[in-house]
This record gives sequence, structure tokens and C-alpha cells, in this order.
Amino acid sequence: MIRVFKLVAAFAAKVFFAIVLVGNVQAADLGGQIVDEPDAFDPLFAGHRRWYVGIRGGAAFTQDTSFRTLGVNVKNTYKDPAGYIGGMAGYNFGGAGMPGLRGELEVAYMSSSVDTQKLGGTKTGSAGSFGDTSTWLGLASRYYDFGQGGPFRPYIGGGIGFGNVDFKRHGTSANGSLMNNSGTGFAWQVGGGVNIDIAQATELEIGYRYLEVDGIKLTALDGTKSSTDLSNHLVLVGLKFHY
Repeated sequence: MIRVFKLVAAFAAKVFFAIVLVGNVQAADLGGQIVDEPDAFDPLFAGHRRWYVGIRGGAAFTQDTSFRTLGVNVKNTYKDPAGYIGGMAGYNFGGAGMPGLRGELEVAYMSSSVDTQKLGGTKTGSAGSFGDTSTWLGLASRYYDFGQGGPFRPYIGGGIGFGNVDFKRHGTSANGSLMNNSGTGFAWQVGGGVNIDIAQATELEIGYRYLEVDGIKLTALDGTKSSTDLSNHLVLVGLKFHY
């Protein structure tokens, strides 16, 4: 199947370049009256490709979280790095007279494991602490790409959405499970990086993102209610496929 795909792709490429060659010859015969348009699948013209889909993943460095139970505050630290994986679909507004501007929808998942817990004034190390914090994200973002017309395009951007965060079986060997609850909060992110053309209609994305989910309401196993925020520093790599 892979060999057949390669043969079809090679044939399609030959046909494509033959069409381009004929078009250039016709333009020359007409004394330059025909002006070539940017090829929507040329790596140097990513700004002319409107729609794209892709995947991204990388390392998440989760910051401390906290909740209340048993009349005291519990502080969690996390093992680094955690994992992040997401899929996205986007639209480039270059064809609408706004070069460099694009919008994107993303669904992502990440999960971090508890390293230590501090219950009141008592800290429990890695051997006696347990629990995972996993997050489902839905984000709507807007980005601006610099360097239109070249294969390297730095970008900046940000977005908003929601995050459903599950604090699964947080506790210590001495106290048992203290928290096993989830909540949804307002998510936002800002970041930047670079897009690099690596093949026809395919971009490599390398970037950094600060991501936060605010106002996660939780109820501990003893019934104590509290609210916390979850923040992460993300180092991400992705692939985008334009069409």
C-alpha cells in the first residue's frame, strides 16, 4: 500500500510540474501578459493556504496546586515533565486581506503525577505521596505569523477556552486518599514559536506556551470545598498539514 501511494504521489507530482511548465511557456509566448499566481502547495507560500489540520505534543511543567481538607491546606508538587497531546484545525486569513493572521481550534489532553504533598506543616516525600492530575482542554486561539513568503515564520498568539481538571486519588500513605474530584475552569494561554516549511503543504511547529486553568472548584473526600488554579509551562512540537 505504501509503495502504491508513493507511485501515485510521484505521478501526481510529475503532472503538477508539467502543468506549471506549460503555464510558464504560455506566459512567455504571450509576452508576459500572464502573471503567475503563488502556488498554494509551494512551501514558500504558506500564507496562501487557507485551511490546515494538525497535531502537537510535548512536555508540560506543572506548577504547584492546592486544596483544603481536614481543616488544613494541602499543597501538591508535581513530577516533571508531564505529557501533552492535542489536535487542531485552523484557518489562515491571508486570502481575506489579513496576511499572517490565523485562527485555530484545539482539543488537548495532559496528565501530571504528584511528587510531594504538604499537609498543613507536614511534608510527605515522593515515596509516600500519590495522585494524578489530568486535564481535558478546549481552546480557541488566534496567532500572527511573521515573515510571510519565507520558509521560517516566527509566531505569537494566545487563546481562551475551558479545562476540565481531574484530581484523581490525591493523598499520602499516612493519611490515605484526601481528594478524588474534578472541576471545570476558565482556560487561557499565550505563547510563541516558529513555523518551518519541511515539505509541500507541511509545516513543523516548535513553540513555548504558558497555559492556565482558573477557578477549579473541588470537594475533598471529607466534604471540604475549595478552589484552585492549574498552570503549566509547555514546550511543544507539532505538524500542520495545509490544503
